[in-house]
Amino acid sequence: MLVVGLLVLAGACSRPGVPSTLESSTSPATSPAPAPTASTTSTTSTVTPPPAPAVLDERPLWSGAVTSRPGELGATFVGDALVQVGLEGGEDYRRTLSVVDAATGKVRWSLREEAALGGDGARLGFVTYHTTVLDADGDWSVVVQYEKAVTMPSGKPGREEGLAALSGADGSVRWRFPVLTDRRLGPATGEPWSNLTSFRANERYAVALVTRNGARNERTADTWIGFDLASRQKLWEVPWAAADGRFDLAGDMVVGDVTPVGKPVPELTGAGVKIVAGVDAATGRTRWTTAETPPSGTSGLTGTGVLITTGERGAQRVTLVDPVTGDQLWDPELTLTATDVRCRAGTRLLACHDDDGGIVVLDPATRKSTRFEPESGYELSRIWEDRLVLVAREESALITDRDGNPLVTPLPGVIRDLDADHVAVVVQEDPERGRLAVHRLPL
Repeated sequence: MLVVGLLVLAGACSRPGVPSTLESSTSPATSPAPAPTASTTSTTSTVTPPPAPAVLDERPLWSGAVTSRPGELGATFVGDALVQVGLEGGEDYRRTLSVVDAATGKVRWSLREEAALGGDGARLGFVTYHTTVLDADGDWSVVVQYEKAVTMPSGKPGREEGLAALSGADGSVRWRFPVLTDRRLGPATGEPWSNLTSFRANERYAVALVTRNGARNERTADTWIGFDLASRQKLWEVPWAAADGRFDLAGDMVVGDVTPVGKPVPELTGAGVKIVAGVDAATGRTRWTTAETPPSGTSGLTGTGVLITTGERGAQRVTLVDPVTGDQLWDPELTLTATDVRCRAGTRLLACHDDDGGIVVLDPATRKSTRFEPESGYELSRIWEDRLVLVAREESALITDRDGNPLVTPLPGVIRDLDADHVAVVVQEDPERGRLAVHRLPL
């Protein structure tokens, strides 16, 4: 069973106001391969003329999912299908989850937030545009959040929040299990309440982030809760003073940015503790953490490890560590002094903007790095296998190789996902309107 995850951009697999998730193109479904023993070397891009980029047909195969909020459009290719997240207009701005034919855009099934999931009152919950897909030999499912009205032991109204798997073929519910049960509409009653903020899942485990909120709706604590997907049973809970949306599953490990219980939270104090923790997904046991000083944070998962930045803003060092042990796998000797460190991780490559406006591409398999100067106005957005995606001011996008050579002519819009044959882009027609379009990649 494989796991297909939509690459995370500058958004979050979480509710509004929750920090973003790990920025990776695919969540590894297996433990990382043993690290090579080659020493770190550095090379520069060759000066031989690259081949001319392939010409992209500006006419898309199809387009649709028009929305008044272009940033809310999402897309994930799964075989011959595309999982699409859109946003309906109106006063409530509910999101829709659809599966369409990747080549034609024909809708196979579609559900709107609060749509019924079965006949017992469960309804589709918050739909994130970073989709989690579980693929079992082509028989794949989309994992979603659900909500259900229940009666608390006190007799008062309450709600159940949990996870459900929907068939990729027809949207039917394959399984469902609760994560929490709490009072209904806590913010409206002025009482403490909890909610399912976000989750991650692979072929064996699911991990939910549950946030505890105070009577004034302030965030007071976070908890990771682990589940076995075969039995749908809860395995463990790990409390944190804070755990933002930057966490993911790396095989049998959960890795993410946290503040330990009893330590000050940076977002609240401005000078708190922020570490990276590796937790066993089967037992909930913390296997390793980074030191409390200097602060550390995750920048993404790749097929061989976790990319971590360590240090204060303005002087952060980038390293690759083993998700199982926390041991350093590779130090590419890259220190970034920019205030906003921008790194991305893919299954094969890592990349970061350096202080001179260039992009440094790191290959964990060979322990080599390359650097190139992107075209004016273009910035690193994401990595797909060994291809880099550069975005210029949300208006056009380039797909390049690791040396920065364009593989196709510029695409109109922002890339949401791509596979070997297609690319899905969001085209912003004006500040208040955008649409999703799918082009064939001439590669």
